[in-house]
Parts: sequence; structure tokens; C-alpha cells
Amino acid sequence: MKEKELYLHIGMHKTGTSAIQKFLWTHGKVLKNLGVLYPEKFVSPPDFAHHRLPFGLRSSWREKVLKDFGELLKFYSFHKKFYKMILSSEEFSVSF
Repeated sequence: MKEKELYLHIGMHKTGTSAIQKFLWTHGKVLKNLGVLYPEKFVSPPDFAHHRLPFGLRSSWREKVLKDFGELLKFYSFHKKFYKMILSSEEFSVSF
């Protein structure tokens, strides 16, 4: 079995991060066929980023977000089709 990889794209604000996120979101089906997961979890349209994850970790609903993140990691770790997962949010660059 291939080793799994998790990529956290932690772009600073105003550095083209939104363009990367839109590309990943728009090409999600192609990426899935290549074994790369850009999960829908924690994405809130019209954004294409996982902002709900870092926002949630800094909020009063942190426990729920941690539980949901754990479920996402569990899904990813047991799903044989995916070998890479990408999470992207400029908000990861903001201190907790």
C-alpha cells in the first residue's frame, strides 16, 4: 500500500491562494481519478477553500470541528483510492 500524504496549503492573504483553491476545486474529479482528494468538507461556497476548519478551531464550536476533522482523516486513511489529500486556507497562516 502506498504511503499517504497530507498537504496543508497555508498561503498568505493576497498571494494568489484563491486561484490555486479554485483550480483544485474545479478539477476535483480529475484529481480524485489521480488519487488526490481535495475534500468538500470545510468548504463554504462561494469560496473554494477550507476556511471552516481554521475558523472552527478558533471558535466556540472547536470540539465539533475536531470531531469532523477526525472523521475526514479516518475516511482518508481507510480509503484505498486516495493517496494524497490537500487542505487549503489562508486562515491557517493566522495565529491561533
